[in-house]
Amino acid sequence: IDIWSSVRMPPGVASAYIAEPVNAAMFAAKILATHDPAIADSISAEQARQRSRVTQADTEIRGA
Repeated sequence: IDIWSSVRMPPGVASAYIAEPVNAAMFAAKILATHDPAIADSISAEQARQRSRVTQADTEIRGA
């Protein structure tokens, strides 16, 4: 069984395969943000928070 068969689409057919619900919500928000600056600002803030969490975790791991 080819588990990737549902991801492979013919040329010209875009797919948005997202396995995690949180990422699906972010993807939907990014679409909505194209017409709503407040949503775009919220996305930018969340991405900055996530970047900070990842950077902090990396620093802690490297220091351990």
